[in-house]
Amino acid sequence: MTARTRSAVARVALSALTLGLVVALGACEATDKVLFTSFAGEQPEPPDAKKKKKKDEPPPVERAPALGVTYFRSPPVTMPQAGETGASRTVANLTDLLIELRRDAEDRNTELQKIRAALVAKSEDYVEIREVMRQKVNRDRLQQARIQLDLIYLEIDRLNALATKVDIDRRSLTRLIASAKDTAELDSASKADKAQTVQISKQAANTLAVLDKMKDEIRDDTASQNDYANRQREKLTQIAKRINRGGEAMQSARRPAAAAAPTKPPAGAAPPKGQQTAQQPATQQKLARKASPAAATSRPAPRAVVPPPQAAPVTEGSKSGKPETRRPLVTIRFTQPDVNYAAPLYDAVRSAVARRPDVRFDLLALAPAAGGDREIPPDSSERAQRVLATMLEMGVPRERVRVSASARPGLAHDEVRIYVR
Repeated sequence: MTARTRSAVARVALSALTLGLVVALGACEATDKVLFTSFAGEQPEPPDAKKKKKKDEPPPVERAPALGVTYFRSPPVTMPQAGETGASRTVANLTDLLIELRRDAEDRNTELQKIRAALVAKSEDYVEIREVMRQKVNRDRLQQARIQLDLIYLEIDRLNALATKVDIDRRSLTRLIASAKDTAELDSASKADKAQTVQISKQAANTLAVLDKMKDEIRDDTASQNDYANRQREKLTQIAKRINRGGEAMQSARRPAAAAAPTKPPAGAAPPKGQQTAQQPATQQKLARKASPAAATSRPAPRAVVPPPQAAPVTEGSKSGKPETRRPLVTIRFTQPDVNYAAPLYDAVRSAVARRPDVRFDLLALAPAAGGDREIPPDSSERAQRVLATMLEMGVPRERVRVSASARPGLAHDEVRIYVR
């Protein structure tokens, strides 16, 4: 064997030895890991453990779809040259009408941006409540979520109302364009008048195009938000069914009539004697502020149709014993388990505030009196609390709402009447 052959054989043997050592060391390392894990009292995690953990976790909370982001600007309007003919005066009137319709278009845009901002804020609040519900579900949190979902539906109603206003403006602009064309064909129309009618038609068509695009985005926003709210309502319904099947104890206790609507203590005031004072997490405190005092309820949130406000005046007994003849701003009759009073209540309260910014309200909860029993049932108190909570969510200051309750013979169903004072 030559020296070159012996060198080659030695290299092959060295490579084989090195590979064997690497494999042996790897096996030792794996054995050490198993042994040390066993000595430490820890069991190796099975391969399917992570999959099982993910499967047991509740699904993530669905967030609301994105809204449109367009800020709609209407083109400016040029003023006509003064003229003495009848056609010139018609041109001036058409220009004034176009200026007014353009101003209305700007107002529609402002209203749309406010609704979008409100929808984003209320949807985020709803998602925050649902995130808390992923950790623990009970009737109180379910009620909070339903109240917040009702507020989202209110903004969707505002989108629908805005779409109607935009449609009216579009029809007015279409008529204005037709009138400008007719004015240009008048015998008394001068060359300047005809030029101005062409300009009016062009500017009106540009504003109409802005409103068309606004209408499309409102329609898309309404459809996406309504679909989202309907899906969330169905999920909350399923959660309520699971709670009912689970036999969770009712959270509310029987309360006397005077405690129908507990008020929130002023900031900085000492808590009542015996009240829990332990500090809550920031998220729970925020939810408590948003849903109080409706958090102490044990029944599902309202979701059906409310009767229209009562038109005729009614007589109520006052604390002084004198009969009170006042027309309710709105009357909510609980003729079925679920009553959707949020939208008409919002409209009524908004109209009252628009007429008188410093307006105050009386909330009267009425329950049917069985025989000589004048005590308010717990269900009636809870309904009054939910109506009060809805008003507070709308922005009505708590100190402007005075709450009272009464059991009255002759009533077929519970009622909540709201008066202006």
